Amino acid sequence: MSVEEDGLDGERDVRAIGEQGGEDEVTIRSDFSDVLAGSMRRHGTESQEGASLEDNKPVQGLLPGVRHVLLVESDGALAEQISSALAAHRYEVAFVPSGMDALSRVGQLRPDLIVLGVELPQISGYVVCNKLRSDPALQTIPLILTSSDATKQTFALHRKLPTRADDYLIKPFSMEQLVQRVDVLTGAQPQPGPPSLKTESTTNRLRIAVWCLVGAAALGLSLYLLLSR
Repeated sequence: MSVEEDGLDGERDVRAIGEQGGEDEVTIRSDFSDVLAGSMRRHGTESQEGASLEDNKPVQGLLPGVRHVLLVESDGALAEQISSALAAHRYEVAFVPSGMDALSRVGQLRPDLIVLGVELPQISGYVVCNKLRSDPALQTIPLILTSSDATKQTFALHRKLPTRADDYLIKPFSMEQLVQRVDVLTGAQPQPGPPSLKTESTTNRLRIAVWCLVGAAALGLSLYLLLSR
């Protein structure tokens, strides 16, 4: 697979970066091109030149005051798990199973954050990420890339690209870990959890102490009134 087929803007873009940004960035793109090509062969993913972002108006009727997440994931069971975890923390989740669906709907949804799986049918999540980051209207949407195939080295290479994601998670990951990353990128305040046993115990001791003080004060006042007669 050639550099032009990997969804990273083609050989002309690589040559242009080499002229402007030096040989290091060319090497980074070339290295990641090899990684992406290998991933595509393993998962049967192909580049789609016709894949494009649809310029549609935002969807009306989304819940006001609720943060919206676009989940792009080919694993239905994992998608359901992620959706439930995010919904429990007051996120509204729109789920699509492929990169093509993501590109066709993101312009309408205008989500507050995108959770994007790498291993997708038709086009790779890396290609989707590149297209989103190359669109001025969508490039500022926070994006988390997830992958079962990538290694720390793969993601380290991708972090060096101009079209990198905001955060990365290697599968399997915990739902708590994902929610924390989403909270940070959307600026959401973590939801308070139930009080711990230690907190409850301390609160109960304070209540007992207050009751004892009130009782002692009442008893002292009664004795004073009785003796003053």
